Amino acid sequence: MSIAKPTFKANFEMGEGSIGNLKNFRELDPLLRADLLQDWIHDLSIEYAKAVDEAFPPTEKILAKIKRMEKK
Repeated sequence: MSIAKPTFKANFEMGEGSIGNLKNFRELDPLLRADLLQDWIHDLSIEYAKAVDEAFPPTEKILAKIKRMEKK
């Protein structure tokens, strides 16, 4: 079966994102859609957690980085 796949859209200037091309996706069997969405949400949640960790590192990482910088 050939179907237009959902696409991730990003506005890098505004830091906003959306999902496009959903019309044909919504025509799929609801169970298949739910399964695909669950898989994608899982993968996106992992990427989100990694990005948050990079943007806001735990205090221990910050302190270790400061200590390394002080040694220089």
